[in-house]
Amino acid sequence: MRSQEDRVRREERSKKKEEEEEKEKEERRKKKEERRKKKRRKRRKKKEERRKKKEEEEEKEKEERRKKKEEEEEKEKVFLITLLSGVHLIFAKILFSYIFPIPYSLLPVAFRSYCLKAINFWLYSCIEMHPLSGHDITGNFPEVTKKQMQLL
Repeated sequence: MRSQEDRVRREERSKKKEEEEEKEKEERRKKKEERRKKKRRKRRKKKEERRKKKEEEEEKEKEERRKKKEEEEEKEKVFLITLLSGVHLIFAKILFSYIFPIPYSLLPVAFRSYCLKAINFWLYSCIEMHPLSGHDITGNFPEVTKKQMQLL
């Protein structure tokens, strides 16, 4: 009898041990799973942060490119305006020195302003038609010959 009781106790102990071991295994497995989940979350967060950072950088680059393009366009406009004013002065000088040999100051004021307005209108229309102005119509800037430049 005693041996039977001992056997029963041993079996109970072994069952308890097995159950405890299973519980421990299950706990370890759960902990492992939790760690994995944490790691996955961390990786996802990092990945998301990197993606956001990359998008922000791309947006900054686009903004910088847009600003550079605007600056270039502004420089072209300034160049055209500078060119226009220079050409305007040259043509005004040619007009009043060679076409009308009368001194500029002796011309009536109304006539002077009319001539300058006419020159202005013509030069602005030439620039407006020029490809750099962004229009489809092509035109040429008025050219001053070398001889005219030397006379100035």
